[in-house]
Amino acid sequence: MPDLILFDAQVGKAVPFDTNDRKGSRAVKWYTCGPTVYDSPHLGHARTYLSVDVIRKVLERHFDCEVQLAMNITDVDDKIIQKDLDEKFVSSVSDPGAAPEVARRYEREFWEAMDKLGVTRPDTVLRVSEYMYDIIEFVSRLLETRMAYVSGDGSVYFDTEAYVAEGRFEYGTSFTGRCSDDIAASAPRNTTTNDGSHKKTPRDFALWKAYRPEDGSFVWETPWGRGRPGWHVECSAMARAAYGDHLDVHSGGVDLRFPHHENEIAQTNAHNACCRTCPRNGNTQYRWVDHFIHTGHLEIDGCKMS
Repeated sequence: MPDLILFDAQVGKAVPFDTNDRKGSRAVKWYTCGPTVYDSPHLGHARTYLSVDVIRKVLERHFDCEVQLAMNITDVDDKIIQKDLDEKFVSSVSDPGAAPEVARRYEREFWEAMDKLGVTRPDTVLRVSEYMYDIIEFVSRLLETRMAYVSGDGSVYFDTEAYVAEGRFEYGTSFTGRCSDDIAASAPRNTTTNDGSHKKTPRDFALWKAYRPEDGSFVWETPWGRGRPGWHVECSAMARAAYGDHLDVHSGGVDLRFPHHENEIAQTNAHNACCRTCPRNGNTQYRWVDHFIHTGHLEIDGCKMS
């Protein structure tokens, strides 16, 4: 019997986790999606990060594995921009692209809450505002390989049709079991961008968002224009910056399964442009992450805590 069995969301069943192979010189490279710091932490956060912490401590304390845990802090996001506007904060930092105090305040609250719960802090903290060069490089690579395109307003979208046409990859089936046509049919039909231009297909998702006047200091210069990154690309670029082309474990709440983790897989496959036999279906498909772990929601009266 294997030492440890985890439910892997990619294969939809419990699978062995080889602890012997991850002792000593080979660390467990683990990336977990962290909070978007636009408000105070709540019990839903505790549900996710306590779960991750328990598994991490079992690996470290019982199986003597060396876990290298990286967590992102999303401090560049539309919700943070809106919160900044709502609270009428004025950033004390004049440098373009610096996150305002509203994001830092809620990040401090998050760490304080995790400390009180006894959650061990990650080995590496990856803040979006501090990894903009890596994100821009990541998007540039996708544009070079024609897996992305620039829309009329200067936004950049991932080209799902080009991705599937490559012949090695599928889109929309990593976790949900739904085919791409079903996802396209159920996707919102309004795909208008800021200036009235359109995405190629409803499934395409934003890698880079063009600058708006209300974005304030949330703006960075790129070869294709000013703006800020989309949510999905942030995690792929920062995970790559921390660990390279492969992860042992990727975790997050089950609500991130689609579209966030699905889009992470697609854009990372396209960026790395390499093949590996996929244990899920036997196809020649790049295997970026060995194990995806999704934590459940905390629900109160049938409603998700958020």
